[in-house]
Amino acid sequence: MEDRVRIQRENLLNLTFADDTFDYVLCWGVLMHIPDVTKALSELMRVVKPGGTIIISEGNMHSPQAVILKALKLALGREKATVKKTTAGMEYWKIDDKDALVTRQADIGWLLETFKNSGFTLKKRVAGQLTEVYTMVSSPSLKRLIHGLNNFWFRHIRNPHLSYGNILILQKQPTPEERMNGSIAKRRQQQSKYSR
Repeated sequence: MEDRVRIQRENLLNLTFADDTFDYVLCWGVLMHIPDVTKALSELMRVVKPGGTIIISEGNMHSPQAVILKALKLALGREKATVKKTTAGMEYWKIDDKDALVTRQADIGWLLETFKNSGFTLKKRVAGQLTEVYTMVSSPSLKRLIHGLNNFWFRHIRNPHLSYGNILILQKQPTPEERMNGSIAKRRQQQSKYSR
């Protein structure tokens, strides 16, 4: 397996890989922490081969969890982050003397439109977990109950529009020029088969 897998650290805003390098790219819960999400997306899209697949998992700003928690924190005065609505989603910035951390709940519609405008087709949108509220409770019984609800949701209901976790499976479409070159190459292969 060592000859097939290489692990290295990369900057998502400036990947060192050539264009059209990978058949598959997986980005799981990373974009939510990247301030320049548009640049990160363009880098991910750049390194996927035509016909290749990108799989992304992000939090959904329109989920009941996101909407209810935002309203509760606002009403109770408990929001400690600076909240900014952007085209990419709802951003929560925590800034201290040394660092700044962003956590974004994505506008999934914007994300899908961004991919579509860059030549990607949505193959599947899958419900991840309904809620991450289990991270906010300390009771083991309550955590088990929430995990049970998430498992039920994932197995039986599967509605990604209401889920906090959304998994997007997208395919990069070849450009018209790449399609033309591909069909020319196929014809040449067929002709060489018949000319033997």
